[in-house]
Amino acid sequence: MSLDHDFFLRVTLARRTVDCLLDTGSEVCLIPDSLVPSDKVKKTKRSLRAANGTPIPILGEAKLSLSIGNFNTVITALVLEHVSEPMLGIDFLVKNHVIWDFAESTVFIHGVPHLLSSRENKQHWCRRVVVQETTILPASSETVIPTKVQFKKVPDLSLNANWCTEIGEMIGGVQVSRTLVPHDAWCYVPVRVLNTGVSDVKLQMNMPISNLEQVEVLEPSDHRSEQVCSATGVTDQEVVPEYIEQEAQLTLWVADRTAPSHISTITRYVFERSTASTRSV
Repeated sequence: MSLDHDFFLRVTLARRTVDCLLDTGSEVCLIPDSLVPSDKVKKTKRSLRAANGTPIPILGEAKLSLSIGNFNTVITALVLEHVSEPMLGIDFLVKNHVIWDFAESTVFIHGVPHLLSSRENKQHWCRRVVVQETTILPASSETVIPTKVQFKKVPDLSLNANWCTEIGEMIGGVQVSRTLVPHDAWCYVPVRVLNTGVSDVKLQMNMPISNLEQVEVLEPSDHRSEQVCSATGVTDQEVVPEYIEQEAQLTLWVADRTAPSHISTITRYVFERSTASTRSV
């Protein structure tokens, strides 16, 4: 589902005006914990799972008033940390006899039309990591910070899907490194950041750190070992240290996604590491 189209319904939820994503991929309504007072969250026997069966942690459930124009109802939604905006799922659509006219970007609720909208701020991300706890980054230092994963819609990717942070600058002078995020990691995911500035930086809870992109994790194999020997210039498989094999595999992976002008530099680095190591064996 591309979120550039009109999938958002503006409602009053617990006396707050919010845009809710209509998500036909979710069986239940989902609400971010930031919109629900903690004393309204109750224990529940219900659970939330991705399409591949991976459990997604929830805090509980809450009953919230919802109104659109003259229409009023109460929804029971699962409350969790891993969504950034409320989602109205299949349970809401069925209970309220919603008819969706995609061509006109309109939904009919009990026969009354309501116009849908797109996001004003169209940020292109599917998953991302945000700050788990407010953290201070000392000036000119490297820090591993705890993060949590957020998604825009209930994940429906395959069981083997893994993710990686994007290298870049999150705010002025704070650089984010590459970090592998397994498909079943949701809370306290360690991400390394570098504060290159001369002043401390305060990262507030729920501040976005990096978007996640899907990656393939390479597994060791005889075929890979042959490729490693070729990449490093080592002719005897048995003397390729494990860390060099890992770096060479990364080189092979990067080579498919890197500008040709950079590949020779990466390969030369791995070759120099392998040469120094084999001389000491």
